[in-house]
Amino acid sequence: MAFLFPFPNQIQDLFEVSLQDQRRGEVCLSFIKWKTKNNFSWFDKPTMNEEIKKWRKLAKQGKVKICKYNNMNFVYKGRTYYTLVIQFYKNEKMDENWCVMLAGVFGIWVKGTGYCFRTQENRDNIYNYVMKDIYEPIKDKLPYCLREDYLKL
Repeated sequence: MAFLFPFPNQIQDLFEVSLQDQRRGEVCLSFIKWKTKNNFSWFDKPTMNEEIKKWRKLAKQGKVKICKYNNMNFVYKGRTYYTLVIQFYKNEKMDENWCVMLAGVFGIWVKGTGYCFRTQENRDNIYNYVMKDIYEPIKDKLPYCLREDYLKL
């Protein structure tokens, strides 16, 4: 099977450049796979709000899962990053795509799409909102994730 994405050291290089390119208001980084270009992309607060609304709807239908054990913390060059992995399902079968970001940067092989946050609170709030009443919450209290200030900058 051919590896169609940049080699791991290239992924790390792209990750480092992307970390430096973060703009004010951008809260989440992910590796986006397009037909013609594969690269990291930052998500701002409004875009992330729209994404988690979609994920919540799909989670209720059993088409998206976020497994708590895939929510990991990594230290990269002295800074802690908090990851969340979205796994998509079709006909109760998980999508077979591997997370390029987690494999190439952190050395973890997991199926799904990884999202990297700079705060644990943002990652946990999204998990709790999307998986509310589906899986147990990370913390005792479930926050209202879609209120205006749910993502801390």
